[in-house]
Amino acid sequence: MSEDIILRLENVKKYFRLHANILKSLLKKYKEIKAVDDISIDLKRGETLALIGESGSGKTTIGKLIMKLINPTSGSIIFENENINDFNKEKTAEYRRNVQMIFQDPYASMNPRFKIKDVLKEPLYIHNIDGDEKTYDDIVINALKDVKINPPEEFMERYPHMISGGQRQRIATARALILNPKLVVADEPVSMIDLSTRAEILYMMKELQTDKNLSYIYITHDLSTARYFADTIAVMYLGSIVEIGDADEIIDNPKHPYTKALIAAVPDASSGRVNIIKELPIKGEIPNASDIPLGCRFHTRCIYAKDECRNYIPKLNNISERHSVSCILTE
Repeated sequence: MSEDIILRLENVKKYFRLHANILKSLLKKYKEIKAVDDISIDLKRGETLALIGESGSGKTTIGKLIMKLINPTSGSIIFENENINDFNKEKTAEYRRNVQMIFQDPYASMNPRFKIKDVLKEPLYIHNIDGDEKTYDDIVINALKDVKINPPEEFMERYPHMISGGQRQRIATARALILNPKLVVADEPVSMIDLSTRAEILYMMKELQTDKNLSYIYITHDLSTARYFADTIAVMYLGSIVEIGDADEIIDNPKHPYTKALIAAVPDASSGRVNIIKELPIKGEIPNASDIPLGCRFHTRCIYAKDECRNYIPKLNNISERHSVSCILTE
């Protein structure tokens, strides 16, 4: 694996077994939810990969797999040329220092009884970082300065409910970065804050990326922020990647019908109108992940679907050096 690649997913699958009744359990007849189904992606050092898709597409499951919160059903997750599935307890602890997560809801991910300084010190205690309380206080102050929380000494003594949503998200970012990780998984990091603050938070995260040579996995349903924040966009549908490529190329020249539908759903401020679901070039509801359609997964909702789409499973094909699509229309 190239030294430029910090993370690689190779044919990763994650299936969840549905609960069965006693008879089906005895007969070993189970249904499985194919949350992630044969995903292969690369992430370069210092770059951002955005995972885009509707709820239920498998984005957050990939984040949990990368964080080693759950184990894959099959496939490999390679971090700096090592398969994380093979890690023992000590290697896993080291891995989790290098790979941190920013959660969607900063308030829910913080202990409301902890002061901000305790929220930020907790990872230092867990990972036995060398230093006394004075050293920890200095680390916390520097972390707060990194995320533009000033004056840091004042905020250290506050509780999560005493600060704004945008400030909580900055604290959540500081907590993820306090161990100096190499990779950050950001799961909808700005979805819980108001629009006026989102750009500030993303700009801050890009500055920190440059300063600390961070790599990001950015999980979102928001194509507008993905274009601004990401270098590469991977569009997911029912646990599979249907289109991946350079962020600008995906937005300006989408090829998969699903990607086109997602872009059509983005509000058009210049025209003074907002697209609504009825106007999208898409039909029906997303199928259940335990009953994925045969052939192309998207054919049940695609207005361009042909008869062969019901039986033929398209593979990701390169249509340019930095753009791949899984659709019979591009083959």
